[in-house]
Amino acid sequence: MDKTLSLFTKNNFLSRIKTPSTNIIFNNFRKHISRNIYTLPSPSECRSQLSKPVQDLVKDYSSVTNIDLQWGEQDAFGHLNNASFLRFFESGRIAFYFQLIDPNLSKNSEFGHGITKIGPIVKTVKCDYKLPVTYPDNICVATRIPIESIGKNRYTVDAIMVSRKLEKIVAKSEVVVVTYDYRIGKKADIPSDYKELLVKLEKNKN
Repeated sequence: MDKTLSLFTKNNFLSRIKTPSTNIIFNNFRKHISRNIYTLPSPSECRSQLSKPVQDLVKDYSSVTNIDLQWGEQDAFGHLNNASFLRFFESGRIAFYFQLIDPNLSKNSEFGHGITKIGPIVKTVKCDYKLPVTYPDNICVATRIPIESIGKNRYTVDAIMVSRKLEKIVAKSEVVVVTYDYRIGKKADIPSDYKELLVKLEKNKN
């Protein structure tokens, strides 16, 4: 086995790269891939991609993410399927977590993503459809958690979907989320560090 591995390494095209300049380019490329392959663009990066009218529509929201509409998400009438709106809003909530919560909470926090912590669980979903969406388009989902909605063990996630093609709001969503202790299968109080972060994000969103 060691002989086979040695032979593979010897014949591998990377082992034949000798020039320093080529090695520098390859190493920089490898670092770039490893750094970015599993990260979401930040809200500010996503905002920078938007036209001024769309930026104005989402300016009061903490999290912004842009999602391409896929052909198969349309219904028989050539519109974005009504169930797909809910998936887009779900993607917005997930982006909110990975853009703003996960990087800023201590790894020792009681709150987190997964079944070994206190985490979010959806209680109710409301979706107000405003306009049909047609392919091709890119959808901007903007998400926030109003301070006044934060209670003992629940809060409300407000979100809008904006068509970048139409430069208009195409849907609004209001989701009640309960904090749930997945370790014991019961709802739990919002951890204090998570609550403080939510308040800070809402105050600093502008």
